[in-house]
Amino acid sequence: MLNKILKSVIGLVSISFAIFLIIGIPKTKHEISSTFSVERPINEVYDYILNVNNAENWLEGFISAKKVKGNIGEAGCVYEVSLMEFGKISERTQTIIDLKRPTNIDYEWDKEDAFGTFSIELEENGKTTVVKEMHTFQGKGFVSRFIIKAFKKFIVKSQKVSQENLKRALEEELSDSDTQLIDNANE
Repeated sequence: MLNKILKSVIGLVSISFAIFLIIGIPKTKHEISSTFSVERPINEVYDYILNVNNAENWLEGFISAKKVKGNIGEAGCVYEVSLMEFGKISERTQTIIDLKRPTNIDYEWDKEDAFGTFSIELEENGKTTVVKEMHTFQGKGFVSRFIIKAFKKFIVKSQKVSQENLKRALEEELSDSDTQLIDNANE
């Protein structure tokens, strides 16, 4: 009886390990994209997103960003970014790789166990700006690839929260800054 139980446990562990390897080993690149519109001029949206100081207002889990190389707001600028992910602080480098004012902002990011890109395309449509975000990411090792696959729904949910926060921030905070400028002009 004990022998049967032991064989069953070993078999279950072996099957679980095989599934772990099958899911985790492929170098799968994951992609997430979203599109939304805001009633703000394209230049304001571009400037707001490019300004790393605004990230705390919309980026899910954002803690801090520190420039380590290059000129702020220019291609080649490198930041050390801290985010809260899965209940712990995650450090990454983020590099602006391409800018096309006022329509494109492209970043690469790299951290200990994963890397990816984050691209934003802006399109003017009358008095609104259409914002399209595209994220790609991939784990560096089979364990991180497995974890990304296992938690992809959580990652997608986090990106959706960031997108909703960005839309809200663009509509509310930029609108508030217009009011502040008018109020200051009247003093």
